[in-house]
Amino acid sequence: MTEHDNTQCKKRAFWVLFASVFIAMSGLGIIAPLMPIYAKSLGVTGIWLGIVFSAFSISRTIFMPIIGRISDKGGKKIFLLSGLLMYSIVSILYTFATGILSLTAIRFIHGISSAMVIPIAMAYIGEIAPKGKEGSYMGVFSMSFFLGMGAGPFIGGTLSDAFGIKYAFYAMGTLTAIALINTLVSLPNIKVKKKQKEPAKFREMLKNNAVKGLFIFRTINSMGRGSISSFLPILAKGLHISSTEIGILISINILVAGVLQGIFGRVADRYNKITLIV
Repeated sequence: MTEHDNTQCKKRAFWVLFASVFIAMSGLGIIAPLMPIYAKSLGVTGIWLGIVFSAFSISRTIFMPIIGRISDKGGKKIFLLSGLLMYSIVSILYTFATGILSLTAIRFIHGISSAMVIPIAMAYIGEIAPKGKEGSYMGVFSMSFFLGMGAGPFIGGTLSDAFGIKYAFYAMGTLTAIALINTLVSLPNIKVKKKQKEPAKFREMLKNNAVKGLFIFRTINSMGRGSISSFLPILAKGLHISSTEIGILISINILVAGVLQGIFGRVADRYNKITLIV
């Protein structure tokens, strides 16, 4: 393969991943404003509601390092496809949940599938990004995540009000299946020269102060967002706000962040990243 062909192949991979992640995150965003309400309808309240939501994040935390390490050796496309397939199946499983235990188990499996999609896709983008343009590439690519998650809540709220909450889960499954087909058919297999023979171990990475700082920042930031997102839809429902309106409220927040991703990605390539984070 010539240098020109390789460049074109990488560009194609970028936009295929962008489209697939956008579609998949739209599906995930569809249930974002509805999950707390759905859980409450199954009798899940208080601390158990927190446990149901935490199951998703706990499984991601456990499996992301494992999947990331294996994917460095065995190829990323198979994990993306497996994750998207699991997403589609889990979407339908939600409609069969009967209570706390079944819903928690489904959320745990959902977290595993999530660990196979977003982190792997971002690692893929990191590998194909030209040197010195990593921030720009990652910033533009992150728009697929935020814009998908931003569009989803509005769609989910509208579907729930019009047809019932279970149709939101069907829509998530359909969108994820489309993303699966797009990735399977269109994503090229790209060989990237490895800078190291063995992937770095998690403990070794945490010895790096920059990685340690980012790890702590992302953990605290996610805890703050998670503690609010679990209960915000229930609070809104108690104020007699419809599912459609709840979807709009959540969508506005995420869409603003999504639109600004590309801009701040370019800014990050030019200015001190730590200063920008602070």
